[in-house]
Amino acid sequence: MKLLEYWFPASRGWNVAQEPRLANGTRPDFLVSIRTNEAGQPTTGWVDAEGTRTVVVVETKRPSNHWTDAGRANIMNEVEEYMEHEIDQHELNVIWGITMIGYHWKGVKRAEPGEGLENCTEWADDIMSPESWAQMRAFKNQITGEVMPA
Repeated sequence: MKLLEYWFPASRGWNVAQEPRLANGTRPDFLVSIRTNEAGQPTTGWVDAEGTRTVVVVETKRPSNHWTDAGRANIMNEVEEYMEHEIDQHELNVIWGITMIGYHWKGVKRAEPGEGLENCTEWADDIMSPESWAQMRAFKNQITGEVMPA
């Protein structure tokens, strides 16, 4: 959670929720949302639950059980299901996902309901390595650029 709060800080209008319950009763590990004002623009000011929108769905797994071809396929299916629910439920144009298996991670994007996931990154081996850190920064900047255009 601390890593997500680093990349998506509350001081910039982001909210990281751990194990939120979705309307369909399922629970992803984390949802990252952004607070918006009446015009739908990101804000750091207080807004109620109606003034937020989901931006990133995060699902994590332990490497001992899931760092296999089947485990990677399983986590991708799970995050895709959560993303599909959120894009339908909130009529979103785009939503991103982060899947993590131990220190391995991958970023994905879905632009339309019913469409497949677009790989934004390949599986990175170590979230803490300098290369992976730069990859995460680029992925986060892609998200920020679409959510908060200049």
